[in-house]
Amino acid sequence: MAKQNHLPNVDLRTFIEDMYGENFKGYLTLWSKKTKQTQFFAASEIDKLLSEVESRKAVQDLYFGLSTQYKALGPNSRGRTNGVTTVSGFFADIDFANSKDSKKNYPTDEKAALKILEEFQF
Repeated sequence: MAKQNHLPNVDLRTFIEDMYGENFKGYLTLWSKKTKQTQFFAASEIDKLLSEVESRKAVQDLYFGLSTQYKALGPNSRGRTNGVTTVSGFFADIDFANSKDSKKNYPTDEKAALKILEEFQF
């Protein structure tokens, strides 16, 4: 099954501004799976964040923290729950059994995952 994207195609700057505003409080995080290091970016450093992503996205798995952290904790910490400043939405990363080689009990496919999500009350 081809991956379906139900979201509009937006650039990272637009995503950040829409989710957090232009002058958000705290720090956004960018973590690299390759280096196991985290970088922290204040609202005034978004251009630097965008530059980091652009220069590394083709050669590293990069993960963007979806909450802001009260302070920059250094490269060896991805953040802490007691340091969260802002959570701007609800996010879910759902894996499907038909796209994984795993013994875990994943939903079979998108239809099965959506059925599970319908059980939650939002």
